[in-house]
Amino acid sequence: GELNRIVTHLVSGLIDAVQKMPMLIVNQVGSITNFVETFGGSSGVLTLFGLVAATLAAGFIIERAVIFLTRGWQGAEVENPEDNLFGALKYLFRRMLREIVGLIGFYVGLRTVGRLLLDEQQIAYAAPFVVYLIWIPRLTAAFARMILAPNRPDLRLVTIDSHWAKYLYHNLIGLVLLGGFTIWIVNFNAANGVKMDESRLGFWLNTAVHVYIGIIAWQARKGLSDMMRGTDPDNTQFDEWVAKIYPYFAIGVTAVMWLIVDIVAGYGNLALLVTGPHFVTMFWLLSAPLLDTAVRGLVRHLQPPIIGEGPVAEAAYKSTKRSFIRIGRVIVAAIVVLLIANAWQIDLISLRGKASAGADFFQFLITLAIGYLFY
Repeated sequence: GELNRIVTHLVSGLIDAVQKMPMLIVNQVGSITNFVETFGGSSGVLTLFGLVAATLAAGFIIERAVIFLTRGWQGAEVENPEDNLFGALKYLFRRMLREIVGLIGFYVGLRTVGRLLLDEQQIAYAAPFVVYLIWIPRLTAAFARMILAPNRPDLRLVTIDSHWAKYLYHNLIGLVLLGGFTIWIVNFNAANGVKMDESRLGFWLNTAVHVYIGIIAWQARKGLSDMMRGTDPDNTQFDEWVAKIYPYFAIGVTAVMWLIVDIVAGYGNLALLVTGPHFVTMFWLLSAPLLDTAVRGLVRHLQPPIIGEGPVAEAAYKSTKRSFIRIGRVIVAAIVVLLIANAWQIDLISLRGKASAGADFFQFLITLAIGYLFY
């Protein structure tokens, strides 16, 4: 019965979105018209745009000043990054920290100058635009430059050639921009009298995000497999299998999340989707290569050297190494599950004290994970 209801909501959501397609342009024009009327006509809107531009300019100036003042934080480059992982990480982290501190200066400058130039109503419209379409994409770019280093293969933290590093870097920023625009425009329309269920613009933009992810995963499947494979000489057949199927896993994740979003929308729980829990879910699930690379890199550099000589000592060393990697993967997986559950407003920790099939299953998984770690 529950499966039948889910399918019904899925189909009804699709039909509803298709039926309301003719209203997309009409409702969007109505939203923009209401926005213009809110500020007293085109002159008021132009005034808002001018004040926002001045505020952004002030933020950029403060950002450049902060980066200039922190130029000594970055330190010297590492000569042999492959042999000195922590040295390379330290350099990259300092470089990223400078960017983030600069972005914090940019944000503080925006807030300070914005509150001087803009009134509360203007801020209510300008703030989401800046956060979703400027602040978050630039923050994403800073993290992506640290991980992918598109122009510095010697400082790249993941195993991928420069072509795919640049491809993923640029498309990741494009993806965040599209996702940010989706959240922003839905909230913009709601603030101007057009609800999500009236035009279903959010449905089509969200679909575009998922299709975009699928295209990226398909086109960059070689690069994604290389990232997942890493450089560990002791990879198992399982590791190789996971590396090969990872791009298809990414496509499957985005397809399943699209279905889940449509089902949730079919149930009428649109308020939950406004916060973007599906984007958070895809972010963490698609970060598998980075998380796994981090686990294997830490194990490789923290594990004590081999004790003794010969095949037995070598086998023991590799077995211990694999155990540490598996433990790290279980811990990371547990953290990711908790983060995803929190994004969907599900408190898994509180389930421990409740009597239900879901609570029992969650406790079973905890027991299984702890047992596996000890094993």
